[in-house]
Amino acid sequence: MPRSALRFASTLRAATFSFCKFPEDAAQQLQFPNLQHLALASVTISEDSLHAMLDGCPALDKFVLRYIINGSSPGPQVPLSALHVSNIRVAEFGSCHFPEAIVNQVHFPNLQRLVLETVTISEGSLHAMLSGCPDLNSLTMGYSSGFHQFKINALKLKYVEMYFHGSYADRLQELVVENASCLETLHHKGPYEDNMHISIISAPKLKILGRLADNISRLELGTNVFKTPTAGKNTQRHCSRGRIECLNHHLKKLQISYYSGKRSHVEFAKFFVLNAGVIESLGLDVYPNKHLSGWWIEIQRRQLRPEKRASIGAQIDFTFGVCSSYLRDG
Repeated sequence: MPRSALRFASTLRAATFSFCKFPEDAAQQLQFPNLQHLALASVTISEDSLHAMLDGCPALDKFVLRYIINGSSPGPQVPLSALHVSNIRVAEFGSCHFPEAIVNQVHFPNLQRLVLETVTISEGSLHAMLSGCPDLNSLTMGYSSGFHQFKINALKLKYVEMYFHGSYADRLQELVVENASCLETLHHKGPYEDNMHISIISAPKLKILGRLADNISRLELGTNVFKTPTAGKNTQRHCSRGRIECLNHHLKKLQISYYSGKRSHVEFAKFFVLNAGVIESLGLDVYPNKHLSGWWIEIQRRQLRPEKRASIGAQIDFTFGVCSSYLRDG
């Protein structure tokens, strides 16, 4: 990249550098006092120069680091200097891999939104990332790999969205919400054959829990445990007298996809009808091969025992192929 390209550095408010190489001795020129949005796409820059650039952006609000890669390569490693930027509120990383040992090296004290797309990151590094973002309230992870378990311990996190490839090697096997007092939305978009274990231990404000696959291996909501049918047996549910805070006070919308009306589906849906105290809408998205007739809907509705619903205003709707738009509404 020619040095003349930096002559407007002092006045820039947004800058995108793509497919270029920064001069090795350009650290002193990488001062952007008014820059608010910086995007680096497949650039070559030394650790010292990147450190100088980020230090020279006191007004920086959003930082984007992405690479364009071919094939299944994990992409370049994220420079350590990109993991401790004190002033930014939004960070996006794409097509790269994170170092293994980044504990105590991540420092994003003001970060509110984090996006990880097609990145490779270990469980330890992922948890270190979250620990280094105390103000984080929005997390999006798209088609990322390197971890099979994800534990959420974030007191200010409100929104989480995750989507994964169909490959078994890239799937999330266990999702545990241990302590997320502000979490309202949790979207998991894995393949329909996903058999993940989900455990919601403490999320008192949870309002939307995204798609749950039909053969999910285990779902724990507080003290209630749902298990996938095995050897021809129906879904099992073990309950104690402990209550689930989000069911009693916060869960307002629930969509169950690929509903076929079999006993395990009915029992699962009925649990929320009888226990969700403030739910407003329960959507049952019918399995594509199922004939949606009036008599079938009436039989299914009776089995759900709506006359004993915990929420007086709860509406039960049978739909066909509307899960994605349903969760986006409201």
